[in-house]
This record gives sequence, C-alpha cells and structure tokens, in this order.
Amino acid sequence: AMAIHALALAEELGVDGDEVLSRVGLTREAINREGALIDCGTVVDSLEIAASLSRVPDFGMRLSNKLGFKHYGLIGMVAEHATSLEAAIGELARFVHVLNGALKIDIVRQADGYGITLEVEQFGQFSPAQYRETILTTGVSLCRHLINPDWMPRRVCFVHAAMAPMSLYYQAMGGTVLFNQPQN
Repeated sequence: AMAIHALALAEELGVDGDEVLSRVGLTREAINREGALIDCGTVVDSLEIAASLSRVPDFGMRLSNKLGFKHYGLIGMVAEHATSLEAAIGELARFVHVLNGALKIDIVRQADGYGITLEVEQFGQFSPAQYRETILTTGVSLCRHLINPDWMPRRVCFVHAAMAPMSLYYQAMGGTVLFNQPQN
C-alpha cells in the first residue's frame, strides 16, 4: 500500500510515476496486483526516488497524512482499538515485522511516560530518510488518535539531518524535533 500511495502522491506533485517504477524495476501491474508483496528495499527506494524527483522536502510527512496508521491493515485496526498507548505500540511492535522486515519498534516505560524507538534497516539502495519521516509522523498520528488530538510528543528524534523547514516538522509533529541523533 505504501508504494501505491507514494506513487500517487508523487504524481499529484507532477512526477512521472512510470519513471519512479522503472528505476526500482516495478510495473503498475505489479504494484496493483491483489495481494502483491513487494520487498522492503524496493518500497523504501520507490518512496525515496519519488520524494527526490518531487523536490518536496516534506514528502514523507505528506505521505503519512495520506496514509494514516490504518494502512497497516489488521495490525493498524488492532492498534486503533487498543485500550492504551502501551497496548497499541506493543501490538505494532509485535507484528510489524510481518508487514515490513525493515522496521523494529520498541516501547519502554519511563518515569515520566513512554519512550518509543524505531529502527529502520536499510534494505534498498537509498538512505530511508523520507521513509523514517513517514513512519514517525504516522506514529504521532496514532498517539494523537489514542491519547488526544492535541497531544504532542516531548521530542521526536531522527538519525538523519533535517530535510524540510522546521516549521513543517513542528506542524506535523509538534514538540521538539531533533536531528542527527543516535536513534529515532
């Protein structure tokens, strides 16, 4: 689903979708086939190529707004209907590898709340920076759904450098957003 939505967003932004697909060795038929499984590296690379060709620095955050956390199918539904944030993140952490072998999510209870870490392994040719931003923005959206629509994280950390103006990160996530950190 992410590859299809990334392609649609890129095309909305004037990018030739067929060029994105050809660069990663995919066809429209392949991504639209019912039950098609596309390897993680190809999905990440297609997102990164689409973002680069669009020249839109907040591509990943925009993609998250299109997708929401519900694109995770059954796992997203379980998380959406969880009784607490800890339960929702726990379910995502437990099953996300089934959908995406590039992700590892961990939740740690702290004295003043929760710490959620996200590891994104690089399976493709490109650094998954826009992909990280999509996933973390989606995580903030899930937290807002479960806690309060006005909720803001104390801080969001990325291992990569900022790609967009800080105002866009604040608008998407709120709180403090830090870059070049040891972990997401």
